[in-house]
Amino acid sequence: MVLADSIVENVLQPLLTPVITLVLFFLFYALLRLLVSMLVTVLGLVNKLPVIGTVNRGLGWLVGGYASTAGCLFGAVHHPVGPYHRDYRRQPECA
Repeated sequence: MVLADSIVENVLQPLLTPVITLVLFFLFYALLRLLVSMLVTVLGLVNKLPVIGTVNRGLGWLVGGYASTAGCLFGAVHHPVGPYHRDYRRQPECA
């Protein structure tokens, strides 16, 4: 019995653990993909309602405009050669 336990612990367990992990990963992936697909279908049907679709489109424009404006401003302020960077007007130091 001791030899069988030793074989299982030292040979089979290191071989089967990654296989079981991989199978479980793909099962959870398939389940999650199914749930997301169902959620997309339900939300797509809800979005076809006239009021909700219009509000969703308007809010999308507002949030997208805000995000792009904030991204442009953040890039201009933090770009290393931009006029708003802290080292823009600093004179180079001579060694």
